[in-house]
Amino acid sequence: MAAFAHSVLFMMLALTSVIALHSTSRKRARAESVAEDKIDTMEIEPSTHSGVDDAQWHQPNNLLDAKLEQLIEKMDARMTKLSQEVKDEVAKLNDGVAKLERRVLLSERVEAG
Repeated sequence: MAAFAHSVLFMMLALTSVIALHSTSRKRARAESVAEDKIDTMEIEPSTHSGVDDAQWHQPNNLLDAKLEQLIEKMDARMTKLSQEVKDEVAKLNDGVAKLERRVLLSERVEAG
C-alpha cells in the first residue's frame, strides 16, 4: 500500500511539473540577462525580413507544445486511473475495517453473555 501511495504521489508530482513547464514555456523564450534588459529593441523571434519563415521558426515550439499536451493528457488519464484505484482500495479497506469492528462487537457480546 505504501508503494502504491508513493507511486500516486510521484505521478502527481510529475503531472504538476509537466503542467508548470507547459504553462511557462512561452515565457522562457526571452533570456533574462541584464544585458538584454538594456537593449529594448532586441528581437526574440527572427523577423520575416531576415529570410526565415515564421512558420519554420515556430515549428519546433509547436511540436514541443503538442508533445507537452500529449504528456499532460496521458498524465491526466493515469492520475484519474490511479485516483480511482486508490478510492477502490480505500473502500475495500473500509469494508475490512467494518467487518473487523462487527467481529469485535460480536466477540465482546459472546464473552459478556
